[in-house]
Amino acid sequence: MASGADGTDSVVRDGDYVVFHTSDDRWNFAQVKRGNRVSLNSKRLKVDAVIGCEWGSVFSLGRNKAELIREIETVSFDTELHQLSEELHTVSNGAEARDENEGAEAEIDEELEVVREDRHDEAGKVSLKSADLIELAVRSNVNFEGKSLHARKKFIMRKHARLLLRVRILKPTGRTLCNVYCDRNPHGILGMRLDTFSLVLTLANVRADGHYMVMDHALGLLVGSVAQRMRGHGKVFSVFQGSTPACVEMIRSFNLSAEETNSIRHVPIHFLPSVFQDAPDDDLPLNFATARRDPGSATDQEQRSDVKRARLLDGSHPSRLTGRPTARRMKYWLRAGCESLIIAARHDALPLVHAMLPFLASSGNLVVFGNNFQPMAELQYALSCTRSFARIQLHETSLVHHQVLPGRSHPKMSELASGGYVLSATKLTAS
Repeated sequence: MASGADGTDSVVRDGDYVVFHTSDDRWNFAQVKRGNRVSLNSKRLKVDAVIGCEWGSVFSLGRNKAELIREIETVSFDTELHQLSEELHTVSNGAEARDENEGAEAEIDEELEVVREDRHDEAGKVSLKSADLIELAVRSNVNFEGKSLHARKKFIMRKHARLLLRVRILKPTGRTLCNVYCDRNPHGILGMRLDTFSLVLTLANVRADGHYMVMDHALGLLVGSVAQRMRGHGKVFSVFQGSTPACVEMIRSFNLSAEETNSIRHVPIHFLPSVFQDAPDDDLPLNFATARRDPGSATDQEQRSDVKRARLLDGSHPSRLTGRPTARRMKYWLRAGCESLIIAARHDALPLVHAMLPFLASSGNLVVFGNNFQPMAELQYALSCTRSFARIQLHETSLVHHQVLPGRSHPKMSELASGGYVLSATKLTAS
């Protein structure tokens, strides 16, 4: 995303990628273009109103449930629900006796839908407060007074999610995109939770003016996050297997500026063994094409998918080579060494570490993420046998949400058992 003096980086522009966080704690992201629709909570909504608004703005459903309308109030979802719970707890204590007929609740629910449609005035702006709608929902429930305090809050949250869907637009960053994929496709990012993702970047000591080599099987989440954190100052060597980098689409989702995008240099893994050797064609642009199997490749199916991508993005086509550094320039950068090696491996990471280890500078950090314990333990043992690393540690983060109530405290039922394993080590200077 370009940053200018006119403040264009603080508003959503046509063509930007946007992260949508709904009031019922669901995550999604999509590219915003005029006339396009975005799927949110099983609804196809127009998002033209999002373009030109500040990041962090809050929207609600329009009159026809097919578009987003900006709201003036910017109170957080949790704060609003807490205020509603406190207000309605007082209202329910002083309320008169309600009709015990079960049919009355269904009739008032239909009335709620009509009121929800009429909460927007002729200009499309919100004219009815959220508390008014939820209060009607409370009065429609004949058993609300008999519920416990926790049951009342859950009831209010359900009604709030159904009647008052609100959406907050957020910038695509490593944190927000990690939340999106943890909610929608955790397998795509190897089950990497936000706490594990933060630990990887912290152990790698990512900062501006650094050189980092990244092998990312998590759809490019780590590559984009490292480039975004450096703000275009430094270089990120994105090592990939096959004929084309697979993280290009994820990198676009970060809305990176031109400087941040140019700081990412894609390097095929089959090029690494030839870095310390000179060749006659070093003055030609770096070619991604390869005809042999790369070290550490997982399956033949992945190799076939690489061939399909190569047909769409042929590395030998002259137009594709424009803007790529020459092989000699790439060798010059890699020979200088990198401050950290960051690897997120879907399978055994040992072949990848063996191929990338010569490019780690002395006192550099090695950080490897994997979602299986046995390969990580074998890698830890292999590094300890080399006697070239210090502070070899294998981390496992734990993040479990609990419901805390008198006599009913327990972990949430839908939590992941593990967020993966992170191995970190520091390279020693050769004597």
